[in-house]
Amino acid sequence: MDPKHIEFHIKVPDWISQTTETHLTVYSTSTTLVMSTPRISSLSDHVNVNSPYLDPSREILDQLTMNGRPHPLKSASGSKSLKNNVTQSRVGKRQFSQPTKRQSATKNTTRALQPLHLSNPRLQQRTTPVQSVSSYRRTQSSKIQTTAKSRAQTRSTVPSTNPKDTEDLWSTLRQQKMSGYSRETEASKNRVKVGPASNTSRTASSRTSAVPGETKKARLKDADFRGKVLLPRGVGFPSTGEFSDAFAHFETHQPDNGVAGYREIAHGYHTEVWLSTSEQLVREVVREYQYMQTEQLCEAEFTTYAKETLLRRDPRFPSYEEAREWRTERMIELVAKPTTSPGSRWCPPPVTIQADIAEYDFDVRPDCQYWLSVRSFNPSYTRLFSRYVYVHNDRITCPYFTIEFKKDGTTVELAQNQVAVAATVALYNRSLLKVERLKLTKRRWTGKHTSSLRHYGVILHGPVYTFWCIRLKEQGPREPIFPHDWNWPGCDMIEATPGNLLTAPNVEHFIHWVNEIHRWGLTVYGPSCQKDIQFCIERREKNVRTSLGESYHDLDPDSDIEVDEEDAR
Repeated sequence: MDPKHIEFHIKVPDWISQTTETHLTVYSTSTTLVMSTPRISSLSDHVNVNSPYLDPSREILDQLTMNGRPHPLKSASGSKSLKNNVTQSRVGKRQFSQPTKRQSATKNTTRALQPLHLSNPRLQQRTTPVQSVSSYRRTQSSKIQTTAKSRAQTRSTVPSTNPKDTEDLWSTLRQQKMSGYSRETEASKNRVKVGPASNTSRTASSRTSAVPGETKKARLKDADFRGKVLLPRGVGFPSTGEFSDAFAHFETHQPDNGVAGYREIAHGYHTEVWLSTSEQLVREVVREYQYMQTEQLCEAEFTTYAKETLLRRDPRFPSYEEAREWRTERMIELVAKPTTSPGSRWCPPPVTIQADIAEYDFDVRPDCQYWLSVRSFNPSYTRLFSRYVYVHNDRITCPYFTIEFKKDGTTVELAQNQVAVAATVALYNRSLLKVERLKLTKRRWTGKHTSSLRHYGVILHGPVYTFWCIRLKEQGPREPIFPHDWNWPGCDMIEATPGNLLTAPNVEHFIHWVNEIHRWGLTVYGPSCQKDIQFCIERREKNVRTSLGESYHDLDPDSDIEVDEEDAR
């Protein structure tokens, strides 16, 4: 059979041969590659190639050897075209020039050839012919089938699983993992042994969480939060409101000269919380809320505008001012967690009704809350305040007004629970200060003592608002009781008045309520707290005198009933 030939031309440098053409013949029957030139008689290495020759999936030419040295005309492994071969010859130390156009014409032929590394010793030592393509494919197919059978047998040996057993196993692991977080560590044990947490600390460090095995702590979002947290502690929600007009509720009259009149009444000439009912401000508030309502802006937009325009704050000073006057401090999401440690003046309300009770730490962090500034009191004895009342960071005490924001009415109950928690904690600890003062002054608890024990709140969801009044419940017959027999009666969260900020009359109504709440806080609530603290200092501290002086009994508006000495014992 006549051998099949393929003939192509290769441009070789002139140092190999003066002849510019070299003939290369590949015989499919002998699998021997022979190259003849005037200076190269034959290749010293014989290579095995597949048949049929020039299989498109393989290359039979990578590099030609001449006396054990690589031929300069070679293509890089994996390249698709013949690159510019500029290499240095080991014989002549010469550099070859760029390929000519004729050499570039052979790119298509060379591109179809994949490199067969003839210089690889392993390939040079092979003497047996390489399998044909069809044989190679049959071998690979057989290997694939064998691997598939092996994997199938492996899968068949794996036992089937029970989904229920798997879920139970994961549940057990999760319980074991979570139980570790509630165990007391050495650091927590040492922290509790140190003593009661300071009332002036930024955050309460005492533990109030339940130990392992107790009931799970409740959350504000729980559907039964009121039934398991608030109602057992005496917090009620009457279905009907009792108030509408701010001046009728506080039994006051609107000042004639607006903001200036409020400053004069409260003796707070530097207080900036008062709001004007001017036509310009009212029209601006209506326009802003109508725009935010129409564009359906997020909760943060409503909250930011309300804090900037309607719920203002007083300027803050790092030190005491020369002229003392009543001031407020507006706190945003303040962290003031109640504790049950001995001597704490910021305690959670106790349980008054034995029912299905859930644990709760009363760490509510209101969106906005107004406190009395300690800068309003005499700096000579404010260092003693923490013995009788909670003082946060040596700056604020006795909160009286809480605000919560929501985007819409879908979470109104959640906001009510937040206001109720914050108000109950504030009202309970304010009542403890009153009881402490009655014990030291040997006075009985009467109905007059509850007149100043209140807390106010407002909930804004979008442009809609609702004011709330939180006050103590009445303790049976209105008869004086001994302070030692006093127990927490609970409180009621009463709806004062609803409204919206989309019309001018409703905006004016909102402004009146805000102004009157601050007026009550600075003229009734604040002075009442101050007198209770002063009475305690006068009775308990030595060589410390307050502005009450020797006639402090006459300065107390609810000191008409005195406890007998025998009863006091």
